Amino acid sequence: MNNLKRLQIVSSLIFILGLVYFSLLSTSGILVRMEMKEKLESLKIEIEKIEAENQTLEAKRKLLKNEKFAVQMEARKHYLLSKNSNILKFKEAANKKSEDFLLASRENLPSLKNKSSKNHIPPIYIFRFFFVVCAVSLSIGVFIKLK
Repeated sequence: MNNLKRLQIVSSLIFILGLVYFSLLSTSGILVRMEMKEKLESLKIEIEKIEAENQTLEAKRKLLKNEKFAVQMEARKHYLLSKNSNILKFKEAANKKSEDFLLASRENLPSLKNKSSKNHIPPIYIFRFFFVVCAVSLSIGVFIKLK
């Protein structure tokens, strides 16, 4: 009888602790739901702010689309242009093809893949490998010579 009572108490205690765990600490528990509600509220506030900003930007876009004076005001405000200022546009110099070849590159450039094999640019890790091999062999040679 005593063992049966202990078994009932232990099993009911395990059951109660399991219920507490799943109701409070599980992924669908009260604590997680409270965190999600707080996050939801903060996201709602952020959405309201962004919607208000979108409305002001949309109104500004409509104003700038229709009125030349508003465009001039924005240009003066953001680009520091005055009423009588002129905008000068310079043509960019054409890129001259240089005959200088790269010794190494960090990556194989896609624009260079179609060129002939005489202009092939080896990746940088090959040069690093040869540098390490040469440095190690030189160090071993000096060590053996001084020994």
